Amino acid sequence: MGRASLPYTAKDYESLRRELVARIPQLTDRWTDFNPTDPGMVLLELFCGVAEMLFYYLDAQTAEAFLPTARQRQSLVNLSKLIGYRLDGPVAATTELRFSLPAALDGDIVIPVHAICRARLSDGTAIDFETVLPATIPHGAVSATVPARQGRRKSEAFTARDVRGQRVRLAGKNIAESSVAVSVSGEPWTEVPHFVESAADARHYRTETDDQGVTAVLFGDGVNGVVPTTGAPSSSTIWRLSARRAISA
Repeated sequence: MGRASLPYTAKDYESLRRELVARIPQLTDRWTDFNPTDPGMVLLELFCGVAEMLFYYLDAQTAEAFLPTARQRQSLVNLSKLIGYRLDGPVAATTELRFSLPAALDGDIVIPVHAICRARLSDGTAIDFETVLPATIPHGAVSATVPARQGRRKSEAFTARDVRGQRVRLAGKNIAESSVAVSVSGEPWTEVPHFVESAADARHYRTETDDQGVTAVLFGDGVNGVVPTTGAPSSSTIWRLSARRAISA
C-alpha cells in the first residue's frame, strides 16, 4: 500500500480530523465505528485539538521573525537591531506657557526654570508641563511667556559596578525620547546610539527601551566605551511623560 502525501497546509481542527479519519483504513480494517462516542474518536479529536493549538503557536512564533507579519513590539525591536535601526520612543510635547498677573506690580516676578504647571483636559485628566527656561515678569508688566516641555523631571541614583556592559534599569516608564542625562562621579557622560565608534576611554552610554516601556542605561565594555568605576556615585535625570497622549500648543 502506497504512502499518502501529507497535507502540510492542513492545520485547523476540521482539516486535521478529516485527514486522520481518512487514514484509519490504511492502518487497520477493524476500526469501523467513526461515531463521536467511540473512544478512539474521542482520542483522535483530542489530538486534533492539541495539534491545532501547537500549529497556531508555531505559526505565531514564525510570524514574529518577519517585519511584515510581526505583531509584538519586542519582535520589531529585535528585528530592527539586526540592521542597526532603533525604534523611537514617546516624544514629549512642547508648548509656550503664559503667566499673567491681574495687575502690574512694583517689582519683578521671577519664574524659575523647571517650574511645574498642570493642564486640565476636558476628560478630567491632567498633563504636567515643566518650564525649560527661566522667565521674568518685569515691574509694570502683567505677563510673560516661557517655553515648556511635557512631563516631569525625575532623578535616580545608582552605584556603578566594575562590570563590562553594565545595564541599569530605570524605575520610571514612558520616558521621553533622548531625555536621559547620566553623570558618574559628578561628570556628565554622552549618550550615543551605539558603541561601535566609541574609544576605550570614551565616557559614553546608550539607552534601550523594551516593549513594556522600561528604559535601561547601558555602559561600555572597556574596549568600546569606559566601564564605570566600582562604587562611583551615579545618577540619571529623565523626563517622564505624565500622560499617554500629548497635547500640542
